[in-house]
Amino acid sequence: MQENWEHLRYFLALARSGNLAVAARQLGKAPATVWRHLESLEGDLGTRLFDQRRGGYRLSEKGQLLLRQAEAVESEIFAAHQSVAQRHVQVAGEVRLTAPEFLAVWLAETLLPDLLSRHRGLAVEIVTAMPAAGLSRRESDLALRFDPVIAKDFANEASFDIGFGVYAAAAYEERYGRAETPERFAGQRLIGFDDTSGHVAPQRWLSRGAREAEVVLRSNSAALRKAAAERGLGVTLLPSLMGDASAQLEAWFPGSQLGRLPLHVLTAERVRQYPRVRLVRDRLLAHLDRHRAALAG
Repeated sequence: MQENWEHLRYFLALARSGNLAVAARQLGKAPATVWRHLESLEGDLGTRLFDQRRGGYRLSEKGQLLLRQAEAVESEIFAAHQSVAQRHVQVAGEVRLTAPEFLAVWLAETLLPDLLSRHRGLAVEIVTAMPAAGLSRRESDLALRFDPVIAKDFANEASFDIGFGVYAAAAYEERYGRAETPERFAGQRLIGFDDTSGHVAPQRWLSRGAREAEVVLRSNSAALRKAAAERGLGVTLLPSLMGDASAQLEAWFPGSQLGRLPLHVLTAERVRQYPRVRLVRDRLLAHLDRHRAALAG
């Protein structure tokens, strides 16, 4: 059994990387060792598992069938280790995450450095601004979304409140003054949303916020709106996590006053039990939970 699993472990590394040298580096072995295990596995099964192509290795039809079975075996072994073993369990492969831009940047700064240093064979692909239709096409393993209606192929793991505040630079306030309430923005210059992202805001702001303001800039990028506000171009709505971290911006109306939106953590059912997905999901949920207060604003 141990020998068979070793063959599968080497098979998975090559299947995921498509490159013999990369697979060997992830496993901490020589390329010849990886190839020897693959040859043994193909000999045991009596079939070719890879086609060598220019630039790497591609799974054959039989290899694609074995991949699903091997990942199921990997998942069971990972679960056993998690429940009884005290030592650190390594995982490998790629996990695709979709997330709002501001959260993607925050995760890259606060979560990924430790996660990727502990799991050298793990790769995380982060995609921002993916529409809901992308989920139904099975383009993500994990997703962080504000949308309340989600494709049925995804499990809703948890929800976290995300606060939003209205922010402006001191130089802007000196020139244009400060709004007294979120509903009365006469004489103010607003950095607003474009049509694709205007729904990502608390209901109070969507229905009554920034009334009478002059819109000078629109963008679906929170990072761009933040940069523009820091340069004094106008006042803008930002996630509290982003606005509170800026030394150049002051919160006129914080999340506790404007309201919050629920952020849903979703996992694709088709990969929910894969060790690499479970690991990233669990670390992500724990990280969000530790920072609940900062997220809520």
